[in-house]
Amino acid sequence: MKTMLDLKVIIPLLMLSDIVLSFQTFKYGDLLGTDFFSNKIPREDRRNRRKNKLNNAINEEIPGFMRYAPKQQDLKLKRLIKKLGDDFNDKWMSIERPIDADQSEVLISDSEIIDEKLLKDVETLNMTLTDSDNAVANISDHTLNLFKRWLLLHGTCNIHFVYTDIGSMFWPRWIRKGICTTEVSCSWPPGMSCLPTEGEVIRILRWNCRRGKRKHKKGRRNKQKYSNAVKDLRKRRRDRYGGMRCKWLKIPYAVNSKCVCSC
Repeated sequence: MKTMLDLKVIIPLLMLSDIVLSFQTFKYGDLLGTDFFSNKIPREDRRNRRKNKLNNAINEEIPGFMRYAPKQQDLKLKRLIKKLGDDFNDKWMSIERPIDADQSEVLISDSEIIDEKLLKDVETLNMTLTDSDNAVANISDHTLNLFKRWLLLHGTCNIHFVYTDIGSMFWPRWIRKGICTTEVSCSWPPGMSCLPTEGEVIRILRWNCRRGKRKHKKGRRNKQKYSNAVKDLRKRRRDRYGGMRCKWLKIPYAVNSKCVCSC
């Protein structure tokens, strides 16, 4: 009986000593910096998770807002054209990248940029000139017309149109904008410059994401409002954008169409 009791005490002690000896073979410093005392995900597992996220077009390396960018299924052309409807204006917008998008400036013709008020003021100018003896100078009509044209061109603000890519959060993403020339003064003596004065308001689509509303208890009648298929579709959409509700909204967008000489 005594021998049996001694064995029951001795065997656990021997096992404990082996564990202590085996643990002492490792230095505490060797364990630091490893995953032994860390609650972080191992590096290999993190890489695998990142690869899996790439399949869902959500990557930790890209900016945060890009995870909510419209996906391929949100960019179906027929649906977008139908949603924009009659507000689609090919004068100011383009679905595809325009052929002349590489051109930094597109100048419109002189007949379109001449200000009607300025033209009227030039026509009413008194062009009668006198010499030192107060005698009326004889100036040909050709010279007067050249001078009037110089006044018109010098006081008229040229406008340059460029196509700008406003980003993937808008559709169409290529918008035509007018830019006023500010390199040379438009007045004599110099001092005034060309500034935007009139603009047109077009309508485009903007991708809008909002956090989903909290669910409230509803009556049985409201629970039957939507079918299971619709509920599943909405859930998949929320899961696709990290719990956010995203959809296309029609918004006003101002574009510059005219420049005038002003202070």
